[in-house]
Amino acid sequence: MERKKKKKKAIHDSKAWREFEKMVARIEKTLCDKGAIVKSPDHISDVVTGAMREVDASIRQKSGSTDILTTIECRRRKNKQDVTWIEQLKTKRDNIGASKTIAVSLIGFSKEAMDLAKRCGIDVRVIKNITDEEINKWNFEIIQFQYTYNDVNYFLSVENPEEYQKAFDEKLNQIKTSNQNTDVWDVKFLFNRSTNNLVSIGQIFERVLTQSNNSLAESYKNKQPDDIYTVILDIPKGSLYIPFEPNNINIIKIELSFKLSELVNSSLTPTNNFRYCKEDQDLVSGMEYKYVNDLGTERTLSVHQDHLSGKKTFTVWNPMKPA
Repeated sequence: MERKKKKKKAIHDSKAWREFEKMVARIEKTLCDKGAIVKSPDHISDVVTGAMREVDASIRQKSGSTDILTTIECRRRKNKQDVTWIEQLKTKRDNIGASKTIAVSLIGFSKEAMDLAKRCGIDVRVIKNITDEEINKWNFEIIQFQYTYNDVNYFLSVENPEEYQKAFDEKLNQIKTSNQNTDVWDVKFLFNRSTNNLVSIGQIFERVLTQSNNSLAESYKNKQPDDIYTVILDIPKGSLYIPFEPNNINIIKIELSFKLSELVNSSLTPTNNFRYCKEDQDLVSGMEYKYVNDLGTERTLSVHQDHLSGKKTFTVWNPMKPA
């Protein structure tokens, strides 16, 4: 009776697999030279078939006047990877014209696979867990500060007020009228040139709070009843404006004042910890934390220690955009 071979399954589900790929991309990003572009996933044209091939991540950087493409492929399986995967990666690397491929395994590689990888010019990496003893040696704690606030006031200054102030006031009145005469706090009427999106004053205020957490925490220690905090934002010309005919109305300054009514802080627990290894050499150790910022968006905070330089890097990541 013929027995069918069971397919090797990935550990857990596809979401966990994808998180693994993104974590590897973040680690490699911290090891890259300045200016390198990391995407996960990425799609690259096959020079043989012309079809688009997906890779788990890619690194694009320059060496002199030459463009260098490195692809990263990850496997999160229960067994060590064998020569079959290395053979597949070599063929794929050659077909998409990559300069280098990095193969990353959660469990590791067989000796035969590692020998073949060396001959094929494929770099192998292994992810290992950090022990509790190692974590304790890092001797730090990540604290998230959250605030509640009230009595928020704002003032927008326009460029050339003698020419545009009247048009600005009329535009605000139109916005209020179209929104049942409510305050424009949550209305997206300001165009942010850097993101090509309309934003509200409320969104700008939330970003100010997010970026000012440390200074606000220090101020809160000496808080007195009814203390008013003021933040003045000088806006580069043309970067924030109200669309208007015949000329846009440029905002050159935003003044925000508010009261903090409560400070809550909580210690974050790592969602990932790892050692990123090249054969028997540790390249990077690190921990990652998930948290939700004041805009309600999930972010990843990573703490990486480069074992070659000894440098520790703290990074807050925006969602990595695929190609």
